[in-house]
Amino acid sequence: MSILEIQNDVFSDGVIDADEVSRLEEAVYASGVVSMESASILFEINDAVTGNPNAPEWEEFFIRAISDAITASEGEIGTIGPESVTFLIEHVLADDEVDDTEQAMLLFIRNHATSVTPELDEKLIELRVLTETDIL
Repeated sequence: MSILEIQNDVFSDGVIDADEVSRLEEAVYASGVVSMESASILFEINDAVTGNPNAPEWEEFFIRAISDAITASEGEIGTIGPESVTFLIEHVLADDEVDDTEQAMLLFIRNHATSVTPELDEKLIELRVLTETDIL
């Protein structure tokens, strides 16, 4: 089953269950690498299910898959460059809010990065995900 078919299933009821998370994981990791296109679709799914009684597995999978996509796009493990920052912020703000799952994902990526651009920290402060004292 393709990621778009699973997305349609999720959109039909607005909730993501454990089976859908499992099927998404299979589809997203089928090639061994999470593409930026797949990451974009995962953001769309997250926006559609925010605030609903979703499977607990969803947040963990979302965080891991987006982190893996960013790592793969950078080509260097632990580096978060300007293009990745732009991608993350555009997708997080696509629905004009930073939900709990997106906040957890941003913090995970920031805390596990070995190198980040100042723009990422500035955006995280602006979005109130971090404070200035968090990055000292």
